[in-house]
Amino acid sequence: MIRDARDGTPLRLLPWTTPECAPCYLSTDDPHSRLSCLADELDRASVLPKGRVADDTVRMGSRLEYRDETLGTVRTATLVYPDEADISQGKISVLTPVGIALIGLKAGHPARPDSGSRQKIAG
Repeated sequence: MIRDARDGTPLRLLPWTTPECAPCYLSTDDPHSRLSCLADELDRASVLPKGRVADDTVRMGSRLEYRDETLGTVRTATLVYPDEADISQGKISVLTPVGIALIGLKAGHPARPDSGSRQKIAG
């Protein structure tokens, strides 16, 4: 287990790559952080061979409509990596609460109850 050098708190590591494609790790000691939520999603994920993901499954680069059940609004967005995010263009980072809630969902399915989100894929 890797610990924070400042206070010994256990750190959760998430493998990542820099924009230059160099491997690195992101870390967090907050179990409720966006990074930790994304790590939870990755822990639940199954890696599938190319072409084995259904067309109606939200993944990186997916353009989709989703409904915010709390506000009753429908929005169109593309799920992107953080450095590509631009809300004015409808590009939502996978590290935002909405992005975390939407990745892996299928059309018509609501976000998982444990995600804390009230989004549902329109369809």
